[in-house]
Amino acid sequence: FMMILAVYDWLLALLLTVLGALLAWLAFMLGDSTALPPGEYVQQLMVYAFAIVVGSVFNHTALLVKEEKLAAYSAVGSNIAHELRTPLLGIRAAVAGISHHLPDMLDAYEKALEADLPVKRIRPARLESLRDATARIEEEITYSNTVIEMLLVSAGHTTLRSDSFAIHSANRTIEQALARYPFNSAHERELLHWEKGEDFDYFGSDILVMHVLFNLIKNALHSVLATEGAIITLDTQHSSDHNTIRIQDTGKGISPKEMPHIFEHFYSSKSIGQGAGVGLAFCKLAMDSMSGNIDCTSTVGERTIFTLGFPEIVS
Repeated sequence: FMMILAVYDWLLALLLTVLGALLAWLAFMLGDSTALPPGEYVQQLMVYAFAIVVGSVFNHTALLVKEEKLAAYSAVGSNIAHELRTPLLGIRAAVAGISHHLPDMLDAYEKALEADLPVKRIRPARLESLRDATARIEEEITYSNTVIEMLLVSAGHTTLRSDSFAIHSANRTIEQALARYPFNSAHERELLHWEKGEDFDYFGSDILVMHVLFNLIKNALHSVLATEGAIITLDTQHSSDHNTIRIQDTGKGISPKEMPHIFEHFYSSKSIGQGAGVGLAFCKLAMDSMSGNIDCTSTVGERTIFTLGFPEIVS
């Protein structure tokens, strides 16, 4: 019966076979060492063979269903990505033209003011924001394309590309994540407390880490909003042997039954429509791609802590 569970992990299957044979031999030697009639062995082998074959069929069916869900998710994601990238490409082309002529237009506006010509005045703050508007739009387009790429990679269950990885500040990444996260209300933002600790640098993608934080913040908010008086605490820890970002919430916690499965694709403890079971799987994929790790500890009714571990940068 243990073999049924391990049928797709051949190394574990081999270890179980050897261990089972040794234990059987030990039990035989510790007994009266009297062999059973051959017919008894045949009857037992028939039962074991039936259990393994039928169990393997059910396991194979479950695996096929999971692979089909992953393929469907990837296909839908690809279609959405195509539809989103088309307008983003158009926006980028338009921004290229604006960025070429906007500085001259702003200079002409200021010269018109100096010449006391009848032009509609622009507030100084708005004028200043216009000067770097195209750069911000370009940055958001790049950010959106990166998000689309990450979602596609998550659906395809592959490793993330590392050619754009660079050295980033952990505290700076957290600042950007908190500024970008779409809190639904001021109350939600007040539930999250950032205890800014000692900063450290990591090698990877800041956008990738931001989206890991987005997923963890979203899950933490789901937990604390259902628990009166619960809060979320975010902090960093830096020492000679480890660099970590921790997100802790004092919500309902994760049960021991759910804990072994939280990083699996399509596993979700939330009700239908509240979670697709891909968020934490993506977090693990992202951290693995940066040679880091993600761990979780939880006590039901007390707290849940997710820890992101980053390796030291070797100079």
